[in-house]
Amino acid sequence: YFKIDLSLLPQSVRERLSDNSITKMNFDLPVQEGVTHISRNHSLSTTLAEYLLNNALQPEGDRAVASRCGVIRSKDVNELTTLLLLRIRFLIKDSKTGATSFAEECVITGFKNTPGTETWLALDNALALFENVQPSSTISDPDKNHWAATVIKDFDKIMPKIDALANERASALQQSYERVRKTIKGKQVAIEPMLPADVLSVSIIVPQPGG
Repeated sequence: YFKIDLSLLPQSVRERLSDNSITKMNFDLPVQEGVTHISRNHSLSTTLAEYLLNNALQPEGDRAVASRCGVIRSKDVNELTTLLLLRIRFLIKDSKTGATSFAEECVITGFKNTPGTETWLALDNALALFENVQPSSTISDPDKNHWAATVIKDFDKIMPKIDALANERASALQQSYERVRKTIKGKQVAIEPMLPADVLSVSIIVPQPGG
């Protein structure tokens, strides 16, 4: 088992825990007497995850705790490539009653070159690269800062493309819902994206020199 001192956690996390008496924990079952099993649904797991995500999304967030941007050098690309993890939220409105509900999905997209001159990847290709890309050599902190600044300084230029993708995903969701609705004779709804989409992370891949 692992020993834990909850007093070292941020106060906002401690206040939301269902059990503040945990001193010993384990991630596997069975556990010994006095040891708390920490599953992915335990309040410690969910509260820490929410804290890290919310911290990363705040402009003044502590980047030492959670970072939303990373840079690697890899032989898997031959041009500067940026991958984006997006969270797109949708408003679903009942066309008859006006009642609303919400849905969301995460999408991996990306582009080659820099914002303003970029060539966008097909979603399948972006996802495959996100899942499989491997670093091929180390990259210095100054180089990381250079490439991150190169992409982020003109980030506003790609936001219309991200909005367009969100609209495309909403349209696809609408079409999927309509196919199901006709089969089960369900209610009609209107689906629209809640813009702007959240950019959860930016992964920048720098090609290996001479690769």
